[in-house]
Amino acid sequence: MRFIAFALGLSVTLHAAAQGPAGASPMSLREIERLVSRHIANARAYEAAFRNLTAEETKISEEFERDGRVKERRVTVSDLLVYQSPRSLAETTEYRDIRSVDGKPIEKRGTRALDLFGRVSQAASLEQELELVNRESQRYELHYRVVGSTVHQIISTPQSRADVIFQWVGRERHGAYDVIVIDYDQLQNRELNSHHAGMGVTAMAGRGRLWLDSETARLRRARWEIVGQHPALPDPVVLIRSEHEYADSQLGILVPERIVYEWFEAPKWSKNSKQPPAFALAARTSFAYSAFRKFQVTTQEVIAEPDARPR
Repeated sequence: MRFIAFALGLSVTLHAAAQGPAGASPMSLREIERLVSRHIANARAYEAAFRNLTAEETKISEEFERDGRVKERRVTVSDLLVYQSPRSLAETTEYRDIRSVDGKPIEKRGTRALDLFGRVSQAASLEQELELVNRESQRYELHYRVVGSTVHQIISTPQSRADVIFQWVGRERHGAYDVIVIDYDQLQNRELNSHHAGMGVTAMAGRGRLWLDSETARLRRARWEIVGQHPALPDPVVLIRSEHEYADSQLGILVPERIVYEWFEAPKWSKNSKQPPAFALAARTSFAYSAFRKFQVTTQEVIAEPDARPR
């Protein structure tokens, strides 16, 4: 399984490059720092608000042959909500109540949900509790999985506080809005896993690009990548890429509209290979969202006066 799980890191110490590709930046270092700080505050507000929302999610999972042909494809439609552990309200994961798979309705959804949360309530640990929820949400997955990308805007809040460079790129129009474009590089290498090491990758790092609303500093678009160094290639190669698009809503936040993840892989490689590896698209998972709404629960209780008449 190719599995990505995200956690939200909310503190960033900024190393900003005040020089953009087109020369002197129209934003000073201090202005870039303030912009990113405002954005991180918005990311906190986004996560808090998203915990009380539900939405319809359509997910298309595809895996590809080396020549680009689709090897396997699956479409799932779900009701998405955020599961918050009673052990620790700070710990969340995405719960998908799956309606259909490849157009076929899922039977006994209610019974399965009751069974799941019965088992969750008896879990021995927080880790086991969240794993049970994730496992149910991923019941019909293929081989590449993502957890946490909807509720967290982790793209803009790297886990390391200090080892990040933010750099001014420019200004653009994003639909009807003016946005400020910022690049970032995570200088600290990510832990190298055995899967990518088998392809000859010797180091991995994160980088990305943010499109921030020029007035509110809210995230309207983001790109995030994991890149790898390979001794047979002159430039870093993209191993994982994601694109996140956010749209206006009446819920106090910009809500995710579309999220796409792509995985790039190469055959196993050895130092004795005469040809450099060719990394190709191995899988793509696309999420589309609609029908966002808040949980609204109301109850009515009528308490009558006791009947004073003798019986």
